[in-house]
Amino acid sequence: MRLVVLEKVVPGSILAMDIRLGPTTLLRKGYKLSDWEIRALGERGISALYIEDKLSEDCIPTETISERTRTLAVTTLEDAYRNFNALSKDRVRRVRHIAEVMVDEILERKDITVTIHDLRTYDDYTFRHSVNVTALSLTIGREIGLERSELQMLAMGGLFHDIGKMEISLDILNKKGPLDDEERKEVQNHPLRGFDLLSERTETEPLIWALARQHHESLDGSGYPDRRKAGDIHPWAKLITVADIWDALRSDRPYKKGWPADKVIELLKSLEMKGKLDRKTLRTFLSFVMPYPTGTEVLLSSGEKGLVLEQNREEPERPVVRIIETATGFQFTREEAPVLPLAEVRQLSIVQSIQ
Repeated sequence: MRLVVLEKVVPGSILAMDIRLGPTTLLRKGYKLSDWEIRALGERGISALYIEDKLSEDCIPTETISERTRTLAVTTLEDAYRNFNALSKDRVRRVRHIAEVMVDEILERKDITVTIHDLRTYDDYTFRHSVNVTALSLTIGREIGLERSELQMLAMGGLFHDIGKMEISLDILNKKGPLDDEERKEVQNHPLRGFDLLSERTETEPLIWALARQHHESLDGSGYPDRRKAGDIHPWAKLITVADIWDALRSDRPYKKGWPADKVIELLKSLEMKGKLDRKTLRTFLSFVMPYPTGTEVLLSSGEKGLVLEQNREEPERPVVRIIETATGFQFTREEAPVLPLAEVRQLSIVQSIQ
C-alpha cells in the first residue's frame, strides 16, 4: 500500500485501509473511490489515504496495536468522554479493560517500529489522539522496563489525559485561525479541568489524575498549567508529553496540516526543544519511531523519487527504497523499478518525505 496525499488521489483509486469514524466504517478496504467521495473525505479532515497499486503491494506498514483494538479503544473512550458528567463505575471499568488489552498487545510484540500514518477525521480526533498517545507511551514504557502493573496505570493515564478538553467549546478546539488570549487560556486549562474531573467524579487512582494534569509541563518550567520543573513532574507524565507532541504534530487539524514524520523528528531533536523534554525518554522514543514510514514516497539526493518498502532499525534514516521515478521524470513499472537498500548499495540520502 502507498500513502498518497489527497490532492493526488484520483477517482478509481482503491483503498488499502478502512476509514473509520469511531465504531462506524465510512469506507472499507478495497473500495473504489469516486471524485465526490475524495472531496467529501477532504471536508472531513482526511488529507492522505493508503491506496493499493502494483508498485506498493509489498509495502506493509506496522502498527503498535491492531486495528481491532484501536477501534474498540476509540469507541470505549468516546463513550467515556462524551458522558464525562456521568463517568460511572462501569464506564471506568471498560476503559480499564481496554487499557489492559493495549498493554497485552504491546508486550506481545517482539520488535515495534512506528511506521503507519493514522487516518482520522476531525470528528474523532480527540479520541484517536488519546489512543495513539497511549500506545506510544506504552511502547516507551515497555522499552525502559516498566512492569505490567505499571504499564496498566500508564495506559489509564494516557487514555484519560485529554478528558479536560470535553469542557472546551468545539468552536475553540476546531478554530481555523489563531486563538486569542482568552481562548488560549481556556485551552491551557484543560489539564487542570481533567484533573478536577477525574478526582471529583471517578474512582480512579490519584496517579491517573496527576498524569492528566502534568502532560503539558516542560522540564524548564515553561509548560502549563502549573509551571512545574523537571523534578516536580512525574516520570510517566514525561513519557506522555513526548507521545502527545508527536501525535499532535503528525495530525491534521482545521488550523494546520499534519507534519511528515521526518520533520517532527527534526523538531524533537532541535535546540528549540532542548531542556523541555526528558532526554532519556526522547532517545527511547526515537529508537522505534521511523522518520520515513513504510509506503511513504521520498525524494532522494540524486533527484530520484522512491517508495519506502522496509525499515532499517539500525539506521532509521536509510530504509529500503524502491525507485519509482528518475530525476528526469521517467516512471518505472513494478517489474522495472530497482530496489535500493540505501545503507548497503549507494551512498544516497533521503532529502524529504513527499506528503
